[in-house]
Amino acid sequence: MFSCSNKEVAKENYDLHEPHCKRFLCICPDCNVTVPRDQLEHGLIFHYVSQVKCKMCNKKMERRHLLDHEMNIQSHECTERPPICEFCQLEHPLSNLKEHKVSCGSRTERCSDCGRYVKLMDQLEHAQICSTTTPTASKDLVPEDDTSDTDG
Repeated sequence: MFSCSNKEVAKENYDLHEPHCKRFLCICPDCNVTVPRDQLEHGLIFHYVSQVKCKMCNKKMERRHLLDHEMNIQSHECTERPPICEFCQLEHPLSNLKEHKVSCGSRTERCSDCGRYVKLMDQLEHAQICSTTTPTASKDLVPEDDTSDTDG
């Protein structure tokens, strides 16, 4: 037995099979099945309208709609699509995103202008307030870098 790129072929038939195979058969790029060359276009159309399942939410749809279903953030069609959290930049399932944002957005970072710790979810609002007012010295603020030389 010889191995053609499409199937196993008996040794005595291989010399005739190989040119026939190369001329009349090809592999469907969508499903890797060997199909007659003249039916490939029909096969691709079939794949385009064939029913598939979303790998994230298992909803059935035509293949041509799958990419839009998985990627369209505005439609919220795929409830398991992993959107990116604005605070940690990691993907999370849409079904868990609100809960995640509450905990992730509650983390704090120091404001570079006033030195106060601000929740990540409040940083935009704080930036507007902080930039419109002049920073005031406060006794309870801890300096960001306390490595100054006191030997003066």
